[in-house]
Amino acid sequence: MLNNFNPNSSFIFNGSKKSFDNFLKDIYSFSKHLKSQYIEIFTNNSYLFMVAFFGAILNKSKPYLLSYNLPSKDRAFFDDESISSLLSDCSDFDSTLMKLDLDSVFFIQTSGSSGNHKNIEKSINQMIKEATFLSNHFNIKSNTTILSSISHQHLFGLTFKIFVALKSGVNIDCQTLNYPELLSANIANLDSKNHKIILLSSPVLLDSLSKKNNIDEFNKITTIFTAGSKLNESTRAILNKLIKSQIIEIYGSSETGVIASNIDGAFRVFPDVKISHDDKSRLIVRSPWQDCEGGFLSNDCVEIEGDRLKIIGRYDRIIKLHDKRLNLDELENIIKKSPIIEDVAISQDDRYKRLAAILVLNKDGKNLFRNKGKKEIIKQINTLVTKEYNSKLRYFYIRSKLPKNTNGKLPKNAVLDSINAKIKPQFKLVSKDANSLKLNAYIDEGSFYFSGHFLDYPLVPGFIQLGFVFNAIKEHLGLEYENIKHIETIKFMNFLRPCDEASLEIKTTENKLYFKIFANDKECSNGRLKINI
Repeated sequence: MLNNFNPNSSFIFNGSKKSFDNFLKDIYSFSKHLKSQYIEIFTNNSYLFMVAFFGAILNKSKPYLLSYNLPSKDRAFFDDESISSLLSDCSDFDSTLMKLDLDSVFFIQTSGSSGNHKNIEKSINQMIKEATFLSNHFNIKSNTTILSSISHQHLFGLTFKIFVALKSGVNIDCQTLNYPELLSANIANLDSKNHKIILLSSPVLLDSLSKKNNIDEFNKITTIFTAGSKLNESTRAILNKLIKSQIIEIYGSSETGVIASNIDGAFRVFPDVKISHDDKSRLIVRSPWQDCEGGFLSNDCVEIEGDRLKIIGRYDRIIKLHDKRLNLDELENIIKKSPIIEDVAISQDDRYKRLAAILVLNKDGKNLFRNKGKKEIIKQINTLVTKEYNSKLRYFYIRSKLPKNTNGKLPKNAVLDSINAKIKPQFKLVSKDANSLKLNAYIDEGSFYFSGHFLDYPLVPGFIQLGFVFNAIKEHLGLEYENIKHIETIKFMNFLRPCDEASLEIKTTENKLYFKIFANDKECSNGRLKINI
């Protein structure tokens, strides 16, 4: 391994620093205990992942990298705890014997955007070729610390956080910092003087950062690499105003490895990658880090101009509806131009074979929804779509967010699940004592009862508010419906509306239960129930 990777590499693991020599000893220790030919790995910590991964390769085992912590019953499974338990001091350790077989293979799962994960075979030789190119192309030196919000279990993280990092000899923070607050705390502890900081991030986290008022600490970051899903250009533009970091979007796939990078708003193909497309505009890729001699045929449709690559959309997102071809990605991009939309996903509703749109409203959209209802939202979207696409959508579902996976992608089955979901506000316990409760909830704009109550002025029906009370006393007080003898009084003073931050207060006496629901500093409803405890 000394011949394949830079021995200047170091690791921040559980708050302390490990050297490359410590790393090799831990790999050797793990490999000695490994008996299985095929293993599955899923870890949260990148250091333990690397130990198990390279330990398996040195042991001539074939590791399967899982996208989620869902092991099969066919192969030995290793997680953070089981890997840690196998690490011990090795008196017989000899680093010169630790040589990687470059022909060794492993299996990595695709992101599952089509609904199903596939295991893709990769070789160590492919990964080292790719890492060598990327390290040189982006001039990544050993005076660098890599922070990451993305998982090493997927190819973007595996390529950059593991192979590029080890090839470049950088300092690797082995945590997965998948919240802005965690990132901020770690960045604050790093000294950026004469030292570079690289962040590996998903577009989802960058979008969250762009909505924050003050992210000055992120100016310590030299470069941000992002991949997994499309980075919105509006997010890039906002971050370019807030921080000085260079943002580099990477385009590639599990099958091909890296293909192109986007620094200035356009993807440019990497020098060693050759691309073309077939008669259906599907991308064909050839590169030194893939074995497919005839090139890999992608599901992405593209336009090519010199080294510039424009991704039009996925081939399986171009459908035929009423004898007319529709590009669902293009349709989504049109809707995203609306001043009331933050995000959108379009799919065919399998129940009716019609197009359905999941809409995530921005602040202006939420205000419009509150004031004029879903009817006005639909009107504005259909006006935009009809004008630019000469087509109308049939079904609309308002949601507070899209069901994106950890890669920022939208699996088809998750979209359909979101369409069919019966969404309700989730009241969370704030305080509880012997005879009182306090709970808070966000009144989700996707709540099922807003679809019919009312289309032009949505509000929470009174019987639903009473249901909030019944659910709370059942969960937190152990009272069943049979314990409620009758409702003595109930009053409704102010409307409870979508996007409200609501609070529910409950007090009990020997045979009475009192409740109040508040929103926007106003009392919305109260009541008194006779109960039998």
